[in-house]
Amino acid sequence: MLENLRKINWSQLEIASGPAAAVPNMIEDLMDEDPDVIQEALIALSTNIWEHGIVFDATIAAIPFLIELLDEDATDDPAGILDLLAQIAESRDLEEVMLPPAHEYQFMPEEGEAYVKDEQEMEWSRDAYEAVGKGLPVYRQLLNDGDPLVRTSAAALLEQFPIGAKDSAAALREAIDQEDDIPTMTDMMLSLRDLLSAAVMLDDDRATYRDFFATIFQDETDPALRLGAAITIAQLNADALTQDMVDVITDAVRDPLSYSEHVEDTLENPVHEALPVLLQLAPEKRTEAVLKAMRDTQDVANARSLALAALVEVFGGEPLEGRTPLRQVQPGGVSVIYTAPPDTEDNVPLRTSLTDKQRLAVETILDNDAFWLVTSNLLTVFGLPEARRDLLEYLDDPAAYASR
Repeated sequence: MLENLRKINWSQLEIASGPAAAVPNMIEDLMDEDPDVIQEALIALSTNIWEHGIVFDATIAAIPFLIELLDEDATDDPAGILDLLAQIAESRDLEEVMLPPAHEYQFMPEEGEAYVKDEQEMEWSRDAYEAVGKGLPVYRQLLNDGDPLVRTSAAALLEQFPIGAKDSAAALREAIDQEDDIPTMTDMMLSLRDLLSAAVMLDDDRATYRDFFATIFQDETDPALRLGAAITIAQLNADALTQDMVDVITDAVRDPLSYSEHVEDTLENPVHEALPVLLQLAPEKRTEAVLKAMRDTQDVANARSLALAALVEVFGGEPLEGRTPLRQVQPGGVSVIYTAPPDTEDNVPLRTSLTDKQRLAVETILDNDAFWLVTSNLLTVFGLPEARRDLLEYLDDPAAYASR
C-alpha cells in the first residue's frame, strides 16, 4: 500500500506553506484507526495541497495516492477524501480566489483581497483536474458503498467530469434505482441532473434520462423525490414538464418548510432550487405559477422574490426613471436591490392606470402578509405606493390617487 509514496522527492514540491515534505505523513495518517488522526490529516491536506481554490505541484503528486486509498478501501473516511478531491477538481475553473485572513499561502496579497492565479497555478489546476479524473472508475464503484455520505460524495464528484458522462450517468442511474435513503437518492438525482446538463449527449440518450426522472415523479410518494424529479426535468427539458410537475415546484416555493424536513439542509437541495426553476419556466407557465405561489406563501424571502418576479412579469421589467438598479434581475431569481435618489420621495411618479393582469399581480402582493414583514422601496420602483394601506387606497382609483 502506497509503496511509491516515499519515492517522490516531496521537498522539491510546493504546498501552501512552502516545501511539501510533510505531505507523505498526512497521506499515511488517512489510514490511521483513530478518527481524530484522520480528521486532522484531512484538515492539514485541505489547507496545504488545496488552499481556497489554489493547488500546487504537490497536489498533483498526492492525488494518485488519495485515489489508491479509496480503491483499496484503506481509510475509514472515504467521504472526506472524496470531498477533498472534489474541491481540487473545482479549482480548475477558478482564476480568481478570495483568500481569507490568517491563511497560510506564502504569496498572499494584503489580507482580504482577491488573489488572481498566475499562469503556473492555472496549469497546476488543469493538471490536478485531469489527475482527479483518472479515478472515475473508483468513484463509480463507491456509489455502492454502505455509507450514504460516501455515496453522496461520490455522486457529487462524478458530476464534475462530463467527459465520462456516459458511464457515470449509467452508474448513477443504477445507484438511484437501488438507493433506499431518501436524502441520498435526492442528492444523487441532482448530481445526475448536473452531469447530464454539462455533458454532450445524443437527444435520444437525454430523452431516456428524462423519462427515467418522469417515472420517479409518477411512482414515488416522497415529496422531496417528486420535487427533485420535477426540477431535474425542468432543467433538462422544460417543455416536458407536466402541469402536475409545475404544481409540485410551485408548492415547494409556496411552503418550503413542508419539503425541507425531507431533505438535507444544504444549499444544493431541491427546496432551494425550486424558486430559481420556477422563475425560468416559459412565460405562459411562469406568470400563473408565480402568482399561485405568491397568494399564500408565508416564507418572507420567497415572498419578496416572488413579488419582484410578478412585478417584472406584468410591468415588463423596466423600473421607472429616477430609480437606479444596483443589480439586474436574473431569470434564476437573483435578488434585485434598487436605490432611490435622495429627496425624491415626494416626486416619485405613480402609475395612473393598471391592466387587469397588473392589477391581479398587485392585489396578490397586497394580500400576502409575509411580503409586508420587511420594508423596502421595491413597489415604488414600479410606480406603486410603498405602504400597504396606501396601496389599498391606490387600487380603488389609481388615477385619482396619482393626481394628488
